[in-house]
Amino acid sequence: MGARRSEALTLALALGALALPGCAPNPVHAPDPLPVVSWPTLLGSVRRDGHAKEPAPDSPRVAWSIGAGRGLLAPPLVAAPMLFTGTSNRMVMAFSSENGHPYWERHIDGAVGSALVAGAGMVFAASEEREGTVYALELAHGRAKWHQRVGFAAAAPLLVGDTLLVALEDRRVLALNAADGEERWSSRLPAPAATTPVPYRDLLLVAARNDSIYALTRANGRIVARAPIGGHASAPPALAGDTLYLPLEAGGIVALGLPAMARLFRAGGSAPVLAPPALGADGTVYFLDSSAELWKLPPGSASASRLASLGGAARGGLTLTASGLLVGRLDGVLTLVRLDGGTAWTTRLDGSIAAPAAVVGGAAYVPLQGGRIVKIQ
Repeated sequence: MGARRSEALTLALALGALALPGCAPNPVHAPDPLPVVSWPTLLGSVRRDGHAKEPAPDSPRVAWSIGAGRGLLAPPLVAAPMLFTGTSNRMVMAFSSENGHPYWERHIDGAVGSALVAGAGMVFAASEEREGTVYALELAHGRAKWHQRVGFAAAAPLLVGDTLLVALEDRRVLALNAADGEERWSSRLPAPAATTPVPYRDLLLVAARNDSIYALTRANGRIVARAPIGGHASAPPALAGDTLYLPLEAGGIVALGLPAMARLFRAGGSAPVLAPPALGADGTVYFLDSSAELWKLPPGSASASRLASLGGAARGGLTLTASGLLVGRLDGVLTLVRLDGGTAWTTRLDGSIAAPAAVVGGAAYVPLQGGRIVKIQ
């Protein structure tokens, strides 16, 4: 009888522990119907303005905070009521964007240090391992519809129509059939890619680590042009019409005229720009440098001005919203800057912010480098 009482007490304590704050809740069923997700590249579009029509929170009130593994180096992908993220500890996970409850998690063969993309009912992730793999995961349960071993992913993948494009550390750019993962073509650059590819007309633009940019035909991957950048590309570029705005490690951004890829001008300061620039609806280019200086390049101008000096250090934490620019610093300070340069609000979170937040439905989903996602509403 004493043994049975001991077992019952042990079970009761275990059940009680599951209910304690901070413990992970049990997974719940994915929503029905599933959301329709179209998120083909980092920050939703080549303008890096996928959240530009979404209002930011009016105040920095924390609605919830959840653990999502370790090493969140890319923005979460939010398609309400679902949220997807990839982690450095070899996981792709799906949560409820409403309350943070987990839907599913999928262990993969390498770290996910770059953004997820989505389309056709699947989320695509590329792992950062020498023998890395690209995965196509179903939205409902995270089951792999297909996976293809390709090598170390140098940057976030790009989804163009029914083709998934992946740039690799071994200098290859691969085109895979998004439906089944079969290789359509493979092209080898003179140097590894520095950023995610950008589609332009029937071309694919890829900045490489030899301070050059290459134009490949999307149909077969053939390299048709090369141009010098005048520096090392340090973050994904933004495309507006026939102008590509490419961040530089030496500071500022360089504007390239397409399709010739001719250098038009360089704008900004001397601190590296590690965040993708974002394009406003009127053509204004906003960019953030590593010293947390926020810059504004008006349409038609070749000269940028400081919009706000936020102090500290920053990496990739820049999101353009309908309410202004949401900026995250490496010391955990999150600030909403109005487009006139004034501060709407600021708060400090318990962790470093190295990637852009996602802003959907008046809420901000902020990835912390240590592994938590914080919803501010």
